[in-house]
Amino acid sequence: MGRKAKDLEGDETAPDQAEDAQMVASLQRGLEVLRCFRPHDAALGNHDIAHRTGLPNSTVSRLTYTLSLLGYLHYLEDMGKYRLGLPVFGLGHASLARFRARDLARPLMVELARSAGGNAVIGLAGRHDLSMVYLNCARGDGPVSVQIDVGFHLSLSQSAVGRAYLAGLPASERAGLIERIQQATDARTWPKIEDGILRAVEEVKVQGFCLNVGEWTADVSSVGVPLPPAAGSADPPLAVSCDGPTFRLSRQFLMDEIGPRLVKLARTVHDAVADEGK
Repeated sequence: MGRKAKDLEGDETAPDQAEDAQMVASLQRGLEVLRCFRPHDAALGNHDIAHRTGLPNSTVSRLTYTLSLLGYLHYLEDMGKYRLGLPVFGLGHASLARFRARDLARPLMVELARSAGGNAVIGLAGRHDLSMVYLNCARGDGPVSVQIDVGFHLSLSQSAVGRAYLAGLPASERAGLIERIQQATDARTWPKIEDGILRAVEEVKVQGFCLNVGEWTADVSSVGVPLPPAAGSADPPLAVSCDGPTFRLSRQFLMDEIGPRLVKLARTVHDAVADEGK
């Protein structure tokens, strides 16, 4: 079963798990169908889903038919395409509700987004496979040119939020993920990606945050900070970021203003979660 190594939003595939005797392949494929829907998709046809998942058209047709019978997909007859059904949103809401850090971070993220400028997006993200998925986002009052929202996927290896996440992990866990990233990356581009990850790890060690100027997307500047789980918390490791156009978020502005404030935000949220658990 093959997925493309990367989709348009930097989502990277996991190693093949077909040899796991406990694995239910049909369930995995059904979840892959649901997962291929992105926040900006109005609807997808079987051909679109097959292209994104790498599954055969006949397999996709059976899966979408079954998922629509169960309500997880809704078939639009006039378009011949599917959109996500309401039960999927219920699952998403139940998942987000367990992240205590998400609720505690929200007012701090809004405050920072407003002071950073109307084009900035402050995000809180967690890892899924080799991608970072945004759990919450806050924007300033002005127009925003960086299209990041809840549910948006970014590359674990090439985004500021992903590299910050990696930097915040224990060394052994980080090494395992870096090895997986290398296996999923073209050998010609790996040295540059590895250099970016290692640089971010060192930046977080020295200053608490890492920068990414134009490496994820040209003309976009970002800063990321790890948010490790508090002792006794059920939250997984997370990371926070500030993303925006370079003409508004210069490297110096990120270094002097946004980076240190994002570090303070992460520390405040971490301590608040820890205090609740006492």
